[in-house]
Parts: sequence; C-alpha cells; structure tokens
Amino acid sequence: MRSAPLGNAMAFALLVAAAATTGACIGTTGGGLVSFPAYASGPKDVDPTQSFRVSSGFDVRLNVATMHLGALYVNTAPPSTGSQSTSCVNPGQYVAQANGAVDVNLLTDTPQRFSVDGNGTADVARSAELWLSGRDINSVSDSPIIVTLAGTASRGGNAYPFRATVTIGANRLKPVSNTALPGLNPICRQRIVSGVPVNVRIFEGGALYLRIDPRGWFNNVDFSKLDPDPRDPSGWVIPDSDSSGTAGEAAGRGLFTGIRTGVLPSGASAYAITFE
Repeated sequence: MRSAPLGNAMAFALLVAAAATTGACIGTTGGGLVSFPAYASGPKDVDPTQSFRVSSGFDVRLNVATMHLGALYVNTAPPSTGSQSTSCVNPGQYVAQANGAVDVNLLTDTPQRFSVDGNGTADVARSAELWLSGRDINSVSDSPIIVTLAGTASRGGNAYPFRATVTIGANRLKPVSNTALPGLNPICRQRIVSGVPVNVRIFEGGALYLRIDPRGWFNNVDFSKLDPDPRDPSGWVIPDSDSSGTAGEAAGRGLFTGIRTGVLPSGASAYAITFE
C-alpha cells in the first residue's frame, strides 16, 4: 500500500477507506481535498453502425462491447515511470480515485456513472491506472467477466462472425520461472492497465470522464484463426486464455494484450481521461 500524510482527520478517513476496499491509497502533494462524480463511456461520437479497419486489414463491426471496471486511479508520475518491481502500486503519488465499479457500454458516448463518487486532492495528474477487477484484485478465484464482445470481421470477401468473453483469473497467470520467487508475477499485475497518459488538474466542481475506444484492442487479432463457436456453427470464438492450445490461441492472447496496452491508428491510447 502507498501511504502518505494527508494532514487532517478527513484526509486520514479517505486514506483508511481506500485501503480497506482496494489496497491502494491516495497521497497528497499539498492540494486541497475535493470530491467529484466520475463517468465512463465509449469514445466521443461513436457510431455502432459503422465498421472500422484494424492494422491486420480486417474491417470490424461490433454489435456488443462492454467493459467492467473495478476502480480508476490517477497519479502524479508520468507514464514512463511505471512499476519497476512486482508491486501493483506504481511509484509516484496517487492524487485521485474513482473507487467504485461501473459496467460500461462502449457503443455509446453517453456517460455512465461510477457506483461511488471520486475523491482526491487538487493536483495535476500525469498517468492513470484502470483496475479490471471484481471485489479482490489479488484473488485468483475472484474472476468476474471484464469484457464482452460480439461482432463481425471481414477481409477479402470472407466474413467471420465472432464473440469473446474476457476474464482475468487462473487463465492469465504467468508461469513461475524461478521457484525461489513464486510471487514474481502476481495476478494483480494482469488486472491493472497502467501507464495511461493523462494531463489533467483535479479541482472542486469538476467531473472525471474516462472514454474507452475498443478499436484499439484488435491490432493483434487474426480473425481468420479463431476457434469454432460451439453455440453457433457459423460463428467463431476468441478464446478466453493466453495459452488455450487451440487454433485461436494467438487471437486470445492478442485481444488481452490489446485490452491492457491498446493504441489507436493515430498512436493515441485506447483510454482517454479528462477532467471537465
């Protein structure tokens, strides 16, 4: 846990509440305490009737795209200073949080409110973390559905109706390469999208907006190499695994990598955060 003196009883209460619920804590660089509503949505002006092209040359149209977020944290540290150890708490100073879950429909730009309002300090944030978790980010067995997708990809006159369900549990654990260091790759690291670039100032009276663009998730997905859908003889499935051992193994790994690190053709992150 990251802890830092907050200077008064109210701040200390915030610190304790954060620690009790998620294991991450807000520090301060001296700004005043603020509270704010937090929202998430798909990208601005999203049009679900339109397909989009990914780097592999497929045109993709999504009929379903949802994402579950457990929490959001913003930090004074720039993205390049991500965690250098096995810790799931990054260096720098956490200055704000939206510490409540939200299930986001990514095919609309209508803001969807986090279940708990955000709080923090009046400071400038340079990076953010998205926690893709349920009730316990450290529990392998606590593995809710994080992403649900359905759509059609096409290339060269061939169409591939597909669906995908993404969870993050034992299916995403990295093998232990050194028995002397069994905790080298904790599950919490697979559940945190870190290093999201941010340049916002937190202030009283504002609101935090997270916009998620799923088009950045599919850069490493070859839709011509998926698994047959057991529920639909004409459809295909992206495996919910990094190592399924099936025809779609690379696609399953590529989709999960895209969710955690995805970028758009412009080079921008698939995750955009503003404070308005």
